[in-house]
Amino acid sequence: MIAIPVKKADKSSEMDDRFARCPFFCLFNPETGKIDFEENTAAMAPEGVGPRVAEFLATKGVKQVFSREVGPKASRILEKLGIRVEMVSGDYTLQDILNMLNQ
Repeated sequence: MIAIPVKKADKSSEMDDRFARCPFFCLFNPETGKIDFEENTAAMAPEGVGPRVAEFLATKGVKQVFSREVGPKASRILEKLGIRVEMVSGDYTLQDILNMLNQ
Protein backbone atom coordinates (compact mmCIF):
# COMPACT_ATOMS: atom_id res chain seq x y z
CA MET A 1 0.00 0.00 0.00
CA ILE A 2 1.24 3.48 -0.91
CA ALA A 3 0.11 6.69 0.83
CA ILE A 4 0.06 10.10 -0.84
CA PRO A 5 -0.98 13.29 1.02
CA VAL A 6 -3.63 15.15 -0.98
CA LYS A 7 -5.70 18.31 -0.66
CA LYS A 8 -9.05 16.64 -1.39
CA ALA A 9 -10.50 13.15 -1.71
CA ASP A 10 -10.46 13.10 -5.49
CA LYS A 11 -8.17 11.68 -8.17
CA SER A 12 -7.80 15.16 -9.67
CA SER A 13 -6.49 16.56 -6.37
CA GLU A 14 -3.08 18.15 -6.06
CA MET A 15 -0.57 16.64 -3.68
CA ASP A 16 -0.54 18.49 -0.39
CA ASP A 17 2.73 20.16 0.60
CA ARG A 18 2.26 18.94 4.16
CA PHE A 19 2.59 15.32 5.18
CA ALA A 20 1.17 15.11 8.68
CA ARG A 21 -1.26 18.02 8.36
CA CYS A 22 -2.73 17.20 4.96
CA PRO A 23 -6.53 16.89 4.97
CA PHE A 24 -6.60 13.50 3.20
CA PHE A 25 -4.41 10.57 2.23
CA CYS A 26 -4.83 8.62 -0.95
CA LEU A 27 -4.14 4.95 -0.27
CA PHE A 28 -3.14 3.17 -3.45
CA ASN A 29 -2.77 -0.59 -3.75
CA PRO A 30 -0.31 -1.15 -6.63
CA GLU A 31 -1.22 -4.86 -6.86
CA THR A 32 -4.93 -4.29 -7.45
CA GLY A 33 -4.99 -0.67 -8.62
CA LYS A 34 -7.57 0.12 -5.93
CA ILE A 35 -7.65 3.68 -4.61
CA ASP A 36 -9.15 4.74 -1.29
CA PHE A 37 -9.17 8.08 0.48
CA GLU A 38 -8.82 8.47 4.23
CA GLU A 39 -9.50 11.68 6.09
CA ASN A 40 -6.54 12.74 8.21
CA THR A 41 -8.29 13.14 11.54
CA ALA A 42 -5.00 13.94 13.31
CA ALA A 43 -4.30 16.99 11.14
CA MET A 44 -5.69 19.53 13.60
CA ALA A 45 -4.12 18.11 16.77
CA PRO A 46 -1.96 20.67 18.58
CA GLU A 47 1.13 18.44 18.70
CA GLY A 48 2.45 14.96 17.94
CA VAL A 49 0.71 14.87 14.58
CA GLY A 50 3.54 13.28 12.57
CA PRO A 51 3.95 10.22 14.79
CA ARG A 52 0.15 9.75 14.99
CA VAL A 53 -0.16 9.86 11.23
CA ALA A 54 2.74 7.42 10.79
CA GLU A 55 1.09 4.95 13.18
CA PHE A 56 -2.27 5.37 11.43
CA LEU A 57 -0.74 4.68 8.02
CA ALA A 58 0.97 1.57 9.39
CA THR A 59 -2.42 0.23 10.56
CA LYS A 60 -3.64 0.65 6.97
CA GLY A 61 -0.79 -1.51 5.65
CA VAL A 62 1.18 1.34 4.09
CA LYS A 63 4.73 0.37 3.08
CA GLN A 64 5.66 3.49 1.10
CA VAL A 65 4.85 7.21 1.27
CA PHE A 66 5.24 9.79 -1.50
CA SER A 67 5.50 13.31 -0.06
CA ARG A 68 7.07 16.71 -0.63
CA GLU A 69 8.06 17.06 3.01
CA VAL A 70 8.10 14.87 6.11
CA GLY A 71 9.04 16.24 9.51
CA PRO A 72 11.83 14.73 11.60
CA LYS A 73 9.56 13.06 14.19
CA ALA A 74 7.37 11.48 11.52
CA SER A 75 10.47 10.39 9.58
CA ARG A 76 11.85 8.55 12.60
CA ILE A 77 8.57 6.75 13.26
CA LEU A 78 8.08 5.86 9.59
CA GLU A 79 11.59 4.42 9.49
CA LYS A 80 10.98 2.39 12.67
CA LEU A 81 7.76 1.06 11.15
CA GLY A 82 9.55 0.05 7.94
CA ILE A 83 7.67 2.56 5.78
CA ARG A 84 9.83 3.91 2.96
CA VAL A 85 9.58 7.62 2.15
CA GLU A 86 9.96 8.89 -1.42
CA MET A 87 10.44 12.64 -1.57
CA VAL A 88 8.72 14.33 -4.50
CA SER A 89 9.53 17.79 -5.81
CA GLY A 90 7.41 19.69 -8.27
CA ASP A 91 3.73 20.42 -8.70
CA TYR A 92 2.09 17.05 -9.20
CA THR A 93 -1.52 16.03 -9.06
CA LEU A 94 -2.49 12.72 -7.57
CA GLN A 95 -3.20 11.48 -11.08
CA ASP A 96 0.37 12.38 -12.14
CA ILE A 97 1.77 10.26 -9.30
CA LEU A 98 -0.58 7.37 -10.04
CA ASN A 99 0.41 7.48 -13.71
CA MET A 100 4.10 7.28 -12.72
CA LEU A 101 3.39 4.34 -10.42
CA ASN A 102 1.48 2.48 -13.13
CA GLN A 103 4.30 2.69 -15.69
